[in-house]
Amino acid sequence: MSNVEVADDIIGVIRQVIGQFSMKNLETESIEVPVSVKLWRVPGCHELLASLGMEYLYFLRLMSGIYTSA
Repeated sequence: MSNVEVADDIIGVIRQVIGQFSMKNLETESIEVPVSVKLWRVPGCHELLASLGMEYLYFLRLMSGIYTSA
């Protein structure tokens, strides 16, 4: 991925999050936004998203073995 593609994808993730703010009751609901594996593999991407307060629950569940392939 080029730097421009990475930047566009990260901006897209942030826009998706912002777009869900008005549709969710943040006291009781969480916002879920998919992140492509390509973007996830970019060095520093998940650290950047985590620094913005985003949690990567799917990957945490995947790593802990909660999800299994069928």
